[in-house]
Amino acid sequence: MLEIEKILKKIIPPDTRDEDFSNHKILDSLTLSELKRVEFELIKMLENNNDFLIGETLVYLKSKDSIQAMRKRIDKEVSSSAKIKWATLINELNNGDPEMERIAFEEFKRFEFIYEIEGIIFYDLIKFNSNRINKLIEGYINHKYFLVRHHSKYVLNYENYATEYDKSVKKLTTVNRGWIIKTKHNNL
Repeated sequence: MLEIEKILKKIIPPDTRDEDFSNHKILDSLTLSELKRVEFELIKMLENNNDFLIGETLVYLKSKDSIQAMRKRIDKEVSSSAKIKWATLINELNNGDPEMERIAFEEFKRFEFIYEIEGIIFYDLIKFNSNRINKLIEGYINHKYFLVRHHSKYVLNYENYATEYDKSVKKLTTVNRGWIIKTKHNNL
């Protein structure tokens, strides 16, 4: 197996990888020539692979050369959430992109929450820093699904929701490390 293939397998492992997987340390350890080769190979991979980790890695590498391949991914995708994700990545590479904002806005208007977990889409949408997208997100602060409500309030920091939530999580984590779990009910 060629060295570049080994590197690619490490930075883009199978879809069974942990959700908190990060390839940044591996990428940071590569030489400039290895990074250029990796970038080239990742762009080629986008033709037949819709793994968001490829796009996220190209954003981490600040690969402007990957924008056209990511635009093609948007055209190939069927789901609104996938189109929004690719538009977000391009938007990040361009430090703002009105065309990608338009795509995200239009796709989000079509989006239907079938599952609670889909509320994580707000973390991509908020990156556009768009008043009209933020207005759409505000429409979900009273959604029937808890996680949709939670994520919409969190990304907007609606009525200091994110600030207060982060404080409570930090307090719980700190206390939990001492084997005491503080809740509203026991006031430890």
